[in-house]
Parts: sequence; C-alpha cells; structure tokens
Amino acid sequence: MLLNWNGWRDTLECVRSHRKVSYPNLSIVIVDNGSSGDDVAILRRELGDACEVIENGRNDGYCEGNNVGIRYALSRGPDYVLVLNNDTVLDPDFLSHLVTAAEADPKVGVAVPSIYLYDDPETVAYPRPIDRWPLMAHVHLGVFFQFLRPKELSGPAVVRLLDGCCFLVKREVLETTGLFDPDYFFAGGSGDLGKLVMDGGFKMIAVPRAKIWAKVARSFGDRRQGALAYAYWGPRSEILFVRKHLAWPHLVLWGALLPLRIAVWLIAYGRGVRTFAVLPPLARGIWDGFRLRIAHRPTRQDGSLSADHLRSPRRR
Repeated sequence: MLLNWNGWRDTLECVRSHRKVSYPNLSIVIVDNGSSGDDVAILRRELGDACEVIENGRNDGYCEGNNVGIRYALSRGPDYVLVLNNDTVLDPDFLSHLVTAAEADPKVGVAVPSIYLYDDPETVAYPRPIDRWPLMAHVHLGVFFQFLRPKELSGPAVVRLLDGCCFLVKREVLETTGLFDPDYFFAGGSGDLGKLVMDGGFKMIAVPRAKIWAKVARSFGDRRQGALAYAYWGPRSEILFVRKHLAWPHLVLWGALLPLRIAVWLIAYGRGVRTFAVLPPLARGIWDGFRLRIAHRPTRQDGSLSADHLRSPRRR
C-alpha cells in the first residue's frame, strides 16, 4: 500500500524495487492523494497492470489517504497489510523477514523493518533507542533523549513507537484497532495507531534483518522545507496525542515539561535552517494542537478497545 502525492518518480523507483521482493504472494495498491500534475496517468502508463492505482481526487493527508488504500486492500481478504511510504527502496528479502517474525509469535500484531537513510545507506534512522522505552516515558522523558542516535539491533526487539514509513500489520489488528485517526491528517497518525495496537493486547517488533532505505520528507521538497513542515506537524500531532491518550496526572506532568519540550523542538527543527525561521510554523503547530476539536477519541467499553470511530472516519 503506497500513498503518492506529486511524487511519481519516487513511486516508480519504489515499485521497481518492490518487483524484486522475494516474498511470493503480494499485490501493490497505490493511492494518488490528489496530485496536482499528471501522476495518475504516468503511473498507470508506466506500471500497467502491475499495480492497482486508485485516484483519490483530493489530498486527504497521510492518515485518511492511507485509509483509502487500506480499506481497498482489506476488501481483497489479505492476512497482512504493508503500509509503505513511496519514497523508499526495499531490500528484496525484507518482507519475508517481516512475515516470518510476525508468524513466529501470535501476540505480534505489527512488524517493522530497520529503516536506513537513502542518502547515507549505512545510517540507521529507525528504530531509535527511545522507541524501546514505554510509550509514556517517550512522551515524558523524550525531551532528554531526543538526540540519541539510532543503532542497529542484534535481533528482533519490541518497539513502542510506530514509524509510519513502513510497517506490516495483521488483518486482525486492524479489525481490533480500526485504521489511522484522520484528526492527525499528516504526522502523528502512526504513533496513535501504535498506541491502539498495544492497548489491544498486541506487540510491535522491529526486525533488523528486514531493511529498507528512506529518502525522508521527500514530499516536502528539500530538507529545509521538510524541517519547516515538521516544525508545524510535529508539535501539533504530539499535543493532539496527549489530549487524546493521557490521563490528568500525565497531562500535568507533560504540561510542566512543555517549556523544555518547546526548546527541544526549536533545536531539533532548527538544525539546517535558521532558528527564527521555524518559529512561525512551530507557534502555529502548538496553537492548532490545543485549539483543534478532537473528532475521534479512543474509548474503552467492558475492558476492550472501541475503535469504531476509526473504522469509518468522517470524510472531510
């Protein structure tokens, strides 16, 4: 399942690497998320019948755009859905390693690969060390561990923060959690889904033998534009997340650490651009994170996770 938005060149490169994948039983679904150019025509011409190309007609963001493709994929009756960014290149055996790891333990609901940088192929971008902390420690203590460098794992390991770049999810997990929460629109939807996966009693594991290479924020243009975009979406998504998931004691602790968190955002997003340039998008992201109405709020009934609000999200 690939989401394309004004990025047909990256999508074609991704699909070409996908064709070399050794796993025998797979289908490729591409959702074009309202591209402004001729992406749909180009993809259909270049790929022919090798992929199903769905024309969404508008930009619904990462979350609902992927939901369109996931619903279509689920209607075909698969055991697994692979959610994959279109700006990636794949190792031929990555999917076989993910499926093997997922099949080895019935409690595993999501398997994720090691993600390396496309422009620096030996550098690991995910999983990060803080990902292996409990999720609430990530929210509270992540300010202190923001700059820990990722490193290669020696074997499969449980992760508690899901990266939306690439993950393999079991059908039964999506039937329990629902799909991406469209409130997040772009960033944050995968972290929210990962929280629901764990609340549903499933594990998420990173499989180091499964490798992909990601171009990182390619849809925004260059690194500078990506940093400015994430300066908005990062704070917005985190604030929405804590409003949705944290109980009052945790909210108080998170609020007490918010000034330090803002300082970390300034440093993190200001790298590569002048710090004052990130101030306007950062301020808008913080403001929108607090002011936006939450349309989809996780609830529990009789001890089980209720996620009907995610299965059929309101189209906007």
